[in-house]
Amino acid sequence: MNAQTVRDWAEARGLRAAVLDVDALAAVQNRLETLRGAGAFNPRFFESYLSGFRYLRDSAVSDPRGLILVAAPRPAHVVVFRLPDRELEAVLPPTYVKYRPFSEELLDALRADIGLATSDVDLLSAPLKTLSAAAGLIRFGRNNIGYAPGWGSYFQLVGFVTRFPLAPETAPLGIEDRGLDACEGCDRCLRACPTGAITEARFLLRAETCLTLASETYDLGPRPLRPAPHNCLMGCLVCQEVCPVNKGLLKRERTGLVFPASETEALLHDREEKEESLWTEIRAKFGTLGLTEDTRLFARNMRLLLGLEA
Repeated sequence: MNAQTVRDWAEARGLRAAVLDVDALAAVQNRLETLRGAGAFNPRFFESYLSGFRYLRDSAVSDPRGLILVAAPRPAHVVVFRLPDRELEAVLPPTYVKYRPFSEELLDALRADIGLATSDVDLLSAPLKTLSAAAGLIRFGRNNIGYAPGWGSYFQLVGFVTRFPLAPETAPLGIEDRGLDACEGCDRCLRACPTGAITEARFLLRAETCLTLASETYDLGPRPLRPAPHNCLMGCLVCQEVCPVNKGLLKRERTGLVFPASETEALLHDREEKEESLWTEIRAKFGTLGLTEDTRLFARNMRLLLGLEA
């Protein structure tokens, strides 16, 4: 297997791929540690979201030589909640639904299509956006979200490690050199951000104040959880939807998942989860989407979507 084989495989499946030498992992780790040492990250955010990458630990590939970064277009997904007087169509941004299963399906496809063994290639746990920007697969917007030509920011990144050396054709650049040209002179995402996480002061997002993070946890930093900014069941699409590069590119797909009024009522008002049978069904439904977060987070976010107290 070589780099061209990988790119051809991705193109045949409607994907895009880039490759890096495995040494790029050390460069990324060093960069994260440098930024951490400089105080660029909120300590609790770093510990919860950036310290858990496995890199090459526990990999099925015993002698890793190359990295494969794949971008796959993904839609937003719509879940329906029935209320007494109407239906709430709640949106989950791209990558939330079946994130891990989608990655595993691509791994299986890569192995099957090219004829690879388990020991030849495995999933990679690493900062995929940083690696993909370094490989030239994506470029960062002012909002620190990755963009791919023609897809905007609506895609999922999947990383693989392989025993085959896959030297890139050109030397990778730092992510600071990969910003979108369209961001020059544009500040729409900065002005639209409901929590001020995007600033003029630095390239990095103030992730600890981002509404996406606040929607996913109870535990990190100040939580700017006001009803007005909420626009998704989890996550946030505000800065992406105002971005001119993304205009007309977001696709929405219905999941077919409908929560009847009884389950919606439980999510909104049964904070102690007293109706055990209802909550068992609710958790099972979220599970079909690959959503394993604490169900109370979805309940809280729904209340905020409806303008209720969290």
